[in-house]
Amino acid sequence: MKKIKERKKRIRGSMTLEAAMVLPLYIFFFLTLLSAFYMLEFGQSVDNTLARSAEEISVFATAENLLRSSDEITLKEAEGKSGNIDTRTAQTVLSDAYIFSELNSKIPAEYRKRSGLKGGINILSSSVDSESGIVDIKASYGMEPVFNFFFLKPVRFNARAYTKMWKGYAGSVSFNDADESERTVFVTENASVYHLSRSCTHLDLTIRQVDPSSLDSQRNVYGNKYKKCEKCGNIPMSRIVYLTDEGDRYHNDFSCPGLTRYIREIPISMVGDLRLCSRCAKKGGN
Repeated sequence: MKKIKERKKRIRGSMTLEAAMVLPLYIFFFLTLLSAFYMLEFGQSVDNTLARSAEEISVFATAENLLRSSDEITLKEAEGKSGNIDTRTAQTVLSDAYIFSELNSKIPAEYRKRSGLKGGINILSSSVDSESGIVDIKASYGMEPVFNFFFLKPVRFNARAYTKMWKGYAGSVSFNDADESERTVFVTENASVYHLSRSCTHLDLTIRQVDPSSLDSQRNVYGNKYKKCEKCGNIPMSRIVYLTDEGDRYHNDFSCPGLTRYIREIPISMVGDLRLCSRCAKKGGN
């Protein structure tokens, strides 16, 4: 009996020792796996930002509109660096500045660090060619698991957004039939108002990514708190949510219709019963 008890003690002691050795390995493994999910989520944020930027550039690929969206560089500065640059080079340089600005605003430094980004996001291989009508945005970046207990090497990721430039609307509206001096205005799908400027904040949304834990302290430009979006509020909340400076809703999905604008340009004589946008009216129609 005594030998049996001693044997049981040895077995229990052996199991305790094994558990003490194996349990940390399990914990380290799952933390590393969690880091991999953080990296994948970060990659999705980069893809979304590049896709959104490509759409914007495809519509506003002129120097004037890109300069309005980014203060990182001016055409004069670009010309000073490259000599007498052609239109394609100017558009590419200005587009890179715009993309860089978008990545900085929508993927803040704190989120990059928490996700495991190593270094910056390289977009120098991107190009905008007005002759072929192609916007080709390429990004590459390195990532390493935040919880890297197994000393894994950084992994290189590549992302790409490829689209054609917008050449105008083809539809039943003929602008040749309208008075050439008639003002054009902007409307969205299922709109109840029309806008005098494409840069109206109802149309040109500034989207920010924030941590859900900071929602209570976030305020829009009017000082109001953000509420759950009716369209994407039922989607499980991730590690980031999306806000607009002018809006009063937070979004769990970057592709939510509340963050998307499909815009048409029409003569003002065709607005019908649509009202003038209140924000455009405050600007006095300029």
